[in-house]
Amino acid sequence: MRAREGVMKSSLFGDELDLLYPIIEEGGSDSAAFDNVLELLVVNGVLSLPEAVMIMVPEAWQDNPLMNPDKKAFYQWAACQMEPWDGPALFTFSDGRYCGANLDRNGLRPCRFYVTSDDMMICASEVGTIAIDPEKIIQKGRLQPGRMLLVDTVEGRIVDDKELKRMVASKQTYKEWIANQMLSLPKVKHRLRRRGETLSEALDDNKLSADPRLPTFGYTFEQINLLLAPMVPDFVDFANGRLLKERKHLDLWATTAHWHVLLNNLVSSTTTSANSSLKSPIPPSILFESRSSCHWSATLVLKATSSKPKNLNATD
Repeated sequence: MRAREGVMKSSLFGDELDLLYPIIEEGGSDSAAFDNVLELLVVNGVLSLPEAVMIMVPEAWQDNPLMNPDKKAFYQWAACQMEPWDGPALFTFSDGRYCGANLDRNGLRPCRFYVTSDDMMICASEVGTIAIDPEKIIQKGRLQPGRMLLVDTVEGRIVDDKELKRMVASKQTYKEWIANQMLSLPKVKHRLRRRGETLSEALDDNKLSADPRLPTFGYTFEQINLLLAPMVPDFVDFANGRLLKERKHLDLWATTAHWHVLLNNLVSSTTTSANSSLKSPIPPSILFESRSSCHWSATLVLKATSSKPKNLNATD
């Protein structure tokens, strides 16, 4: 959110938008940070409270062939606006009209609810928090991962999760937006090759620990060495968090709104001394390189083979 403050615009707040910064108050908890962002999205007047919650806490929409295409397009558009707040958490919210709860898509927090004959809904992390006569209970259930439990007090009814998300997904032409405005790396790669651009690798003289792009995009050497490099021999798809089926040479062009780092030949296949620089070629091992960025999202290109890289020293 700190990075977005430099490009935010609001017709409601206008020139006074700077008075809201920082959006996330320092020293607060994760829940406080979530509340700060949710409040911003709602008070701006563009999104309703349920819509804002859907953007911040999406369902597991990727690689789900059973999901409605319009709803999937909404979540894909939302993923370009903000990273998911996956918790694990059970979120409860209210703004005077809507009152509800939402469980993140991992579903690691319990949530049970009762609906009674005297128009009450009771939601808690477990059954039995409040004593209720069994004769009054007309509905009970468990909130499932990625689902929303919502009461509209103006209309005086419980809004079905499918009805709500179908209505939100049909408000705008999200499928057209995605098709016409979203850039993907395969498309960029195809256009570059059609123009005769050479997509070759070239090592530079920067040491990994001294490369200015790491702190610029919020990455440390430890993250490269301990998080990214170990993924390569296991052929992990960074964008989707899954193992790739191809176990031989890969040419994976992965773009995602969750990667804000440009990596250009930062990983070496050998452990070198403290005074050495990153100059040696990388035959079958690993190679990271940057090609393009889409909006504020950086892109990551991975080329790998089946050989496993060694750990890197801080000066590699």
